[in-house]
Amino acid sequence: MKKYNHILFSSICTSFFLTAAVFASQGNKAAGKTVVPAGEHEMTLAKSMVGDSRNVNAFRIFQKYAEQGNAEAEAWLGKCYYDGIGTSVNYQKAYRYFSRAARKNNPRGINGVAVCKHYGHGTRIDLRTAFNYYKKAADMKFPLAVLNLARVYADPNSGIYDEKISEEYFKKAVELKAKDAENYYALFLIGKKRYDEAFSLIKEDPNDLFALRLLVQCYENGLGTEVDIKKAISLREQSRMLPNTRISDGDSFYAAGIEETLVNGKTDFARRCFELGANYGNMYSMYEYALILKAAGSETEALNYMLRAADAGYDKAQFEAGQMLCKKEPDKAAKYLTLATLSSRTRYNAVTYLSLVYRDTKNLKQQNHWNLFGYSIGNTFCRNEMALSKITSRDDRDFVLGVAWFALALIENNDFGSRQFYSCVEKNYERLRKMADAGDGNALFVLGVVGCLSDKKHPNVNMGLNLLKMAAEKGNAYACYVLGNIYNNGILAYKNVPLAIEWYRKGAKLKYAPSARKAANLMISNEYISQYSLKEIIETFDLCIASGELSMLYTYGLAALYSKDTVKAEKLFRDAAKEGDARAMVELYKLLLNKNKTEALRFLDMAAKRQDGEAEIMLGDAEAAMNNPRLAFSWYLKAYHHSNSNAALAKLAKCWMNGYGCSVNLDMFWNAANTAFKNGSPLICLTLGDIYMEGSIVPKDLKKAKFYYEEGKKRGNQDCTIRLKKLK
Repeated sequence: MKKYNHILFSSICTSFFLTAAVFASQGNKAAGKTVVPAGEHEMTLAKSMVGDSRNVNAFRIFQKYAEQGNAEAEAWLGKCYYDGIGTSVNYQKAYRYFSRAARKNNPRGINGVAVCKHYGHGTRIDLRTAFNYYKKAADMKFPLAVLNLARVYADPNSGIYDEKISEEYFKKAVELKAKDAENYYALFLIGKKRYDEAFSLIKEDPNDLFALRLLVQCYENGLGTEVDIKKAISLREQSRMLPNTRISDGDSFYAAGIEETLVNGKTDFARRCFELGANYGNMYSMYEYALILKAAGSETEALNYMLRAADAGYDKAQFEAGQMLCKKEPDKAAKYLTLATLSSRTRYNAVTYLSLVYRDTKNLKQQNHWNLFGYSIGNTFCRNEMALSKITSRDDRDFVLGVAWFALALIENNDFGSRQFYSCVEKNYERLRKMADAGDGNALFVLGVVGCLSDKKHPNVNMGLNLLKMAAEKGNAYACYVLGNIYNNGILAYKNVPLAIEWYRKGAKLKYAPSARKAANLMISNEYISQYSLKEIIETFDLCIASGELSMLYTYGLAALYSKDTVKAEKLFRDAAKEGDARAMVELYKLLLNKNKTEALRFLDMAAKRQDGEAEIMLGDAEAAMNNPRLAFSWYLKAYHHSNSNAALAKLAKCWMNGYGCSVNLDMFWNAANTAFKNGSPLICLTLGDIYMEGSIVPKDLKKAKFYYEEGKKRGNQDCTIRLKKLK
C-alpha cells in the first residue's frame, strides 16, 4: 500500500507543478510579460526527476517532446533508455534517440552517441568515431563530454593514451563542474601516486558515494593522509546508508574487527565492526558476532546470527549452531551437525555431538550409525560409546572387543576410557585370561597392555611385550599399532624406528587406519625416506587410502611430487580437494598456475574460503604486488587469525612497523616480531636484521644485524644469506 501511495503522491506533485506552470504562463500573458513556454517548464521538471530511476514521469515528459522533434528531449530520452530511468534499459532505442539529437547538433546527444560507440551499446564498437564524437561535444564545452574525453585519454588501452592531455581535460571538466569530475581526477592522480593532490580534491559529501569510496581508500591505505581505519569504517558505514548502494563491505568490516581484537581486544569498536559485517552479509562476521553475543548472555540473538552463518555454508558456524540447539531442538541440531561432518575440520567434533543428540533422544539406530562413522575416523568418544555397549554383552568376543577399545582409549590418555579399562580388568581378569589362553587376539592385546603399564624395568613389561606380539601374530591390528608406538617412542623398549615402521605396516595391512598413517608419515620423513623403495612407499600409502584414511591423500600427493610423478600428484591432490582438504587446493594452484591459470586461481580461492593460512598469505602477497596495502594487510590478518600462521605474523610485524595498510604500531611490531622469531620464522630474521643494519627504528647495530642474518640463513632464508655476504 505504501508503494502505491508513493506513486500516487508523485503523480499529484507532478500534476501540481505542471498545472502551476500553466497558470503562471497564463498570468504572465495577461500581465504582458515575457512568456516562458510551458514545455520548458515540463522539461526542467523532468530533468529534476531523473535522479529517481523509478520515476516514470520524467520518461513520459521526454517522450512527449521527443515525438515533437525537440533535440534536448531526444537526448534525455536516450539517457532514459540507456540508464533505465522510468523504463527498462534498451540500448538500441538509446542509440536511436541520441543519434537524432546529435544530428541536430545537441551536445548531450553527441556525447550519448560517443558512449554507445565506445562500449558497443546499441551499435557496433567504433573507438575512432567515439573519440571524434567526444571531441566534438567537448569542444562545445559539454561538461560530461570533457570528462569522458579525459577518461579516454587516461585509459592505456584506448589507443590514444596521453597522460598530459588527459590531465588537461580533467582540469577543464573540474572547471566546468562536470558531475564527478573531481572524483575521477582524484582517481587519476591516485594512479599516478600523486596522493596529496588527489586527497585535496575529494569532498566528504555524505550523499556522494563515489567520493566516500575514494576517501575510504585514502584512509585505509594512507594515500595523502595518515592511515585511519576507524575513519574509513565510519565512511563505509555512511556509504551504506545511500540509496541504490550495492557494494558489499562485509569483508572490510570483518578485517577491521579482527585487527581491533588483535591489537586492543574485544572492544566496543571490534564488536561494532563484526555487527556491521554481519548485517552486510559476511558469514565470518556473523560467526564472530554470534560468539560475542553468546559470551554476553544474549543466547537468542547469538543463535540467530549463528544460524545465518551456518545457512551461508560456514562449517564452523554449522557446528556451533548444532551445539547450541542440542538441548532445545535436537532435530534441528542434527541437521546442522550433519552438515558440519562434510568438512574435514569440523567432522570429528560434529560426530561426537551427533552421537550425543541421538543418545539423548533414544534413537538407537542413528546413534549406532554415527558411532560407527566416528569409529572409522578415529573418534574416541564414539569408540567409547560402542565399547560401553560391548562390555555388557554375555558374548565373550563382544566383551573383550569392548575392553580392547577402552585399552586404546587408555593409550590415547582418554580419562573416561582409562577408568573403564581399569574397572573392566579388575572385575573381569579371569574372563580375559581364559580368552587369552584360548588364543583370542583382543584378549592377548588387553593383557599385553596391562603388562606394559609397569615401569620399564618391571618384569611384567617383557611379558606384556610378548603378549602384544602374540596378539599381533593372531592378526590383532591394535597390537601392531601399540608395538609400533613402543619402538617409535622408545619408552618400554629401546627406540628402533625402522622396527616401529614394520609394526605399523603390519597394522596397516590389517586395515587399521592409525597404523597406516603413522607408517606412511615416518617412511617419507627426511631421516628415513632413503631406506625405502618407491614401491614400498606407494604400497603403504595405498594401504592408508584402503583403510579409509583419506586425510593422507594430500601427503600421498606430496610423496608423488617428491618422486617427480606430477600426473599422479595432481590426481591425488584433486581427490584430496574433493574431501575439502585446503592444503591440496593450494598445491593444485601451484601445479596448475602455468598450465591453466583460471582453474589454478579457482583452487586458491576455494582454499582461502576454507581459511587456509597459506592461501590467504598468497592472496595477501598478490595484493601487495598490486600496491593494495589494506587488502594485503587484511589477508595477513585473516591468515594469522584463522591458522595462527607464523609466516603471517612475520608479515603483520612488517606492516605494523611501516604502517602498511594499518597504523604504525611499534608495540605490536615488537610483540609480533619476537613471537615469530621464537616460533622459528625465517622471514622475521630478515626484517630484524634489516632494522639493525639500517638503524631505522632502533640504533644501528651491525653485530645484531649479523646475528639475525645468520639465524635467518640457518632457517633457510636466501635473502639473509645474501645480506651476510654483503656484510663481509
